[in-house]
Amino acid sequence: RDRPGPIHATPTIDFQALSSSRDAIQALNSPDLFLRFAAVGMLEQYGAEILTDLVRTLATSANVQLNRDVLEVMSFFYVRKLATPEHLQQIIGLLDAPDPFVRKFTARLTGWWRAVEALPSLIGTWPGQPEDVQVHIAWALGQIGTYQAVDALVAMFNAAQAPETKQAAIAALTTIAVKRTASRTEQSDALRAYLMQYLNDADEIVRFHAVMGLYAFRETKRVHEKLIDMLEDRSIYVKRAAAQVLALSGDKAGIPILIKTLRYPSIDTFEFYDEDLIKDLAFFCGVDFPDDRRFDYATWNDWWQANGQAVNLEHNLIVKQEIETAFAAFPEHIGLEIFERLMQTEDNNAVVERRFRRFCRDRIRFLLARPSITRDIIARCVILQRKLVELEPDRPKTLRQLQLFEKRLSDYN
Repeated sequence: RDRPGPIHATPTIDFQALSSSRDAIQALNSPDLFLRFAAVGMLEQYGAEILTDLVRTLATSANVQLNRDVLEVMSFFYVRKLATPEHLQQIIGLLDAPDPFVRKFTARLTGWWRAVEALPSLIGTWPGQPEDVQVHIAWALGQIGTYQAVDALVAMFNAAQAPETKQAAIAALTTIAVKRTASRTEQSDALRAYLMQYLNDADEIVRFHAVMGLYAFRETKRVHEKLIDMLEDRSIYVKRAAAQVLALSGDKAGIPILIKTLRYPSIDTFEFYDEDLIKDLAFFCGVDFPDDRRFDYATWNDWWQANGQAVNLEHNLIVKQEIETAFAAFPEHIGLEIFERLMQTEDNNAVVERRFRRFCRDRIRFLLARPSITRDIIARCVILQRKLVELEPDRPKTLRQLQLFEKRLSDYN
């Protein structure tokens, strides 16, 4: 029996038709998918100077397919940090582009760059935008993080019809509050008043963000009293937020509430990218448990009943801050020095040891994610892995990994 012929013919691409950047941009309109792919690749090869032509295209185009392809090329340069602030200045005008998706992309980019120069355009254009675009503008205003954005975000909140827009506006106000904790002005007082007002909103997500934003004003007596009241909120998430802010303020009244919320399964009550509720509880209490009991309500509740009064929350918050400093420090030897000191001063502290192990593993992954692996990188991985072996002497896998690193290092000698 004869074999069937090929199902798909090999595409023929006229590369001469892509001989200039304008030709390649026009080719993105082609119904030929292979020609569009080739055009994207060629535009990326032109370099970041092509961004001016891409912006000019987006400023007038309502062609959704073309715009998505152009944005893909733009993202290539921004993700690789090849674009400059001058290029960003050019795209701010795209907040008025015909395509709403382009406006969303522009808002996200200005927020990613923390572009203060975009504030007038973001503030000036939001009232005429659809609410799904306003959500992205709100995020950008929060990331830029200046008090100049507060009035616009409050107006957006009050005008919102969709709950997502209200939630985005209050989340941005919270971000601004936390970013600006060092300054106390009439503007900060006004922001605090707005957050206090939103504690009475019917939307639990709005109340949640308002509580988290009040962390910036936790030393204020009226705020502290209101946070105590919010421990009785009907939403478990708002209760948990109030309890966390109180604990971070040095008030142990929030800790039993956090423990109690372990009875309600949620994304916070099991391990999720190391942002789980248990990590906070361990920091606050200065204690941790094996994985098989770490998320168990009864384990924590029984421990708190027996040991809660003796918990030195003020000291534990200092340890927490030092650990966070270690995780934020680069290069890794700074963090290693902090953890080594904590291992000496905080004898048998399971929280310090667990975070130390996490620190070593995170830094090894970070080093191995480099584009090229050099002898220096492997030598640094060996140092981190040796620490892990010291912390996990009974774990054969940890030792085997060290042996692999040492073998790799010896190959350079």
